[in-house]
Amino acid sequence: MVDQRRPSDTHLLGALQLISLRGKKNFSNKASQRILAGVHSEIVGKALRRQHPNSAMGLLNYLAERVANVQATVREFLDRPSLFDDAQANTLMVSLLEIDRGLMDWEFAIPDAWRPEQAGELSKANRTAFHTYGMTMDIYKSVWIANIYNCFRTLRILLQVLAHDIIRSYPWVIATALPCGPLAYSCIAQRLIDEVCASVPFLMGNRGPLVHPANVLFPAAEGSVPSMADRHTALQVGAWLLLAPLNTCFTCDLVDMRQKIWIASQIERITSFHNLPGSYYSCFPNWQINLDGTGISVVAAKASTGV
Repeated sequence: MVDQRRPSDTHLLGALQLISLRGKKNFSNKASQRILAGVHSEIVGKALRRQHPNSAMGLLNYLAERVANVQATVREFLDRPSLFDDAQANTLMVSLLEIDRGLMDWEFAIPDAWRPEQAGELSKANRTAFHTYGMTMDIYKSVWIANIYNCFRTLRILLQVLAHDIIRSYPWVIATALPCGPLAYSCIAQRLIDEVCASVPFLMGNRGPLVHPANVLFPAAEGSVPSMADRHTALQVGAWLLLAPLNTCFTCDLVDMRQKIWIASQIERITSFHNLPGSYYSCFPNWQINLDGTGISVVAAKASTGV
């Protein structure tokens, strides 16, 4: 049977065994002091490691806390640059990269069953009914897994914005801390925003102001049908779970106009059937966005002409 213990656990057990074998002998010589120092280090390290969660959701929450902390520091850095020096700017960039790598490792390590599947080629009618962004939409095992994935994406989007803002304000950081420039962070953020948009049909189905809840349809993987429990959950909370990630994408400085207009239309859908106040369409005075029971059309508004 393969020993599944960490190497550090083996070192700790070995050091403790050495101490027990010494009996009543004192620890005044250098070798004994090294053993004691090693034991202290392992015990403290083990305690600290236990503070890091092992579950996928626990680890994501831990990374979210780190994102919040570094976001506050970066914003203070950008607002009050006199409080920071060049070394601290580099340290911030390295921290951003480290947390982002942790998020990518999180995605790599999650169960395969959590990963979304792309729906097959969609007809124009399906794309219209489900308000798809582009030509595809993603299918998940459950509403909650889709929500976890969107939480992951919004964390990475926030990190791309922070890195982009630092490099835009302090271009010299590129050469010392990170291997890519502002454009790379824009591309990553926009790809993640595309992925959030691709989750909307799964979480909202064909809901709209003219669609009765009993007639709402939700997409499913080819050859399967959503269970009644999944359908009920999506009806109850699917739209609510989208508000936070869509708002993060909408307010992201790296979102492109095509994405922003589409996201505004989806938030408008949510506010329409949940009777929420406010409208995101006011952000687009030069566009006419039409929302009805079958789809959304976005066209350039005609310029008014004087006589």
